[in-house]
Amino acid sequence: MSDAGPALSILTALGGLGMFLLGMSLMTGGLRAVAGARLRAGLARATGRPARAALVGAGATALLQSSSAVIVTVVGFVGAGLMTFPQALGVILGANVGTTATGWIVSLLGIRLDLAALFAPLTLAGALMSALSPGRAAALGRALAGFGLLFIGIEAMQSGMGFLAERFGPEAFPGDDLAGRLQLVGLGLALTLVTQSSSAGIVAALAALASGLISFPQAAALAIGMDVGTTVTAVLATIGGRSAARRTGAAHVIYNVLTGIMAFALLTPAGMAVSAWERMAGGYSPEIALVAFHSGFNILGALLGLLFIRPLARLIEALTPERGPRLTAPLEERLLEEPPVAAMAAAEAAARIADDLLAALARALGGSPVDLSANREAVEALRLYVGRIRVGSADPAVHARMNHVIHMLDHLARLHHRAAQAERRALLAAGGAMEAEGRALAACLAAPEAGREAAASALRARLEAEAGAFRAREIMESARGEQSLDAAIAQLDAIRWAIRVSDHVARLSVHRGALAEDQRSSSP
Repeated sequence: MSDAGPALSILTALGGLGMFLLGMSLMTGGLRAVAGARLRAGLARATGRPARAALVGAGATALLQSSSAVIVTVVGFVGAGLMTFPQALGVILGANVGTTATGWIVSLLGIRLDLAALFAPLTLAGALMSALSPGRAAALGRALAGFGLLFIGIEAMQSGMGFLAERFGPEAFPGDDLAGRLQLVGLGLALTLVTQSSSAGIVAALAALASGLISFPQAAALAIGMDVGTTVTAVLATIGGRSAARRTGAAHVIYNVLTGIMAFALLTPAGMAVSAWERMAGGYSPEIALVAFHSGFNILGALLGLLFIRPLARLIEALTPERGPRLTAPLEERLLEEPPVAAMAAAEAAARIADDLLAALARALGGSPVDLSANREAVEALRLYVGRIRVGSADPAVHARMNHVIHMLDHLARLHHRAAQAERRALLAAGGAMEAEGRALAACLAAPEAGREAAASALRARLEAEAGAFRAREIMESARGEQSLDAAIAQLDAIRWAIRVSDHVARLSVHRGALAEDQRSSSP
């Protein structure tokens, strides 16, 4: 029976950690559904100075309780051209500070006070609200249920660790020397790898600290390891990703490792400050001291990062050069976790593919040989990506964005079908029987995007107006024997080809213009 006590305490603590993780997942998912669109709009407007971007990143992460959601959004914005990488790096620095908000909430509300009894009814109310309500009310219910579960889990962790503290205490852990601190940093890193959440690790450290199982210096070393441990998650999430994702992962690693080294150097001064606080005040709150240390070294690291943000951004860009097809570079896998952002990335890819295809067709009409295979592959990659975007009950603006992207995909596919009709295209190319019409179409294809829709519509209208007279003339020349019947039919097909191509170009520009307007409304 004596052996059952510690085993049961460990299981209770682990169960509490599991409830905390489940509560975090429910709360984060609910908050993203309720406030995600507004926070994305706020992030999109954080494209000024990196310092402003850092403040927005910290605020968004504190509200969503998820740095991953913020960083996925930023990756999409970089790929879509809404943010430069230095601006995105500012958001990432702020997001690291925002993750420390969980520790403050828990230390101020749920460690010294027994709030599990209060939050249990909140969990039930949230669960009923989630089950019985539609739309955002259900999402809010999930967030409330998750918030309640956080504190029920914390009480279970405290209960299990309190019993363990009676048997073991700080002396059972590595001591407060260089080797011991390094071991504790490694332990904190391992805990983050297991839980995939630095917030869960910090809360576990707070519960252990409050129960007396570990001391402040030990908890502080664990916190450093937990911060560094988040970099492994970032690296794993960006393996195989495009440049924006890989640069985000590299930024995480470089920033967190450098900040961890700085924090490790500050362990002794922090311990001395806490001891002085205890002597002067006649007592202190070790939990507040831990979260203050955790927030403090992250804030200091962010401030130093902002001072050197442009050289840091250049270093990361040099370490992670562009690779892979340029046309589909915005189509990051991680963005599929955030359908509205994935739709924005798909819009950027569609615009790149359209520019490339129209430029190639203009060169072909000028008599130059072109290879459209890479563009065709990009269209197929975009089609597959769009098919994986699960919009669900997203806001109407996202549905409209997806509608325009799908229309663009349709017109791009039809243009490829026309481009494959080499005989008709050859009649319109330089030296062909209908070179004048081909030159007019090439000029339309090469026109600036701002005036392309008007140029294409005007050309289509002119060709349609002339098509009847052209048809009568070609047939009459064939009837007189002035040209073969096959040549007449081929030229009629070529004029229809030009009309349809100009129509697809005009419609592409209409949908692209709507997407550009949507992007402008998301920017400052």
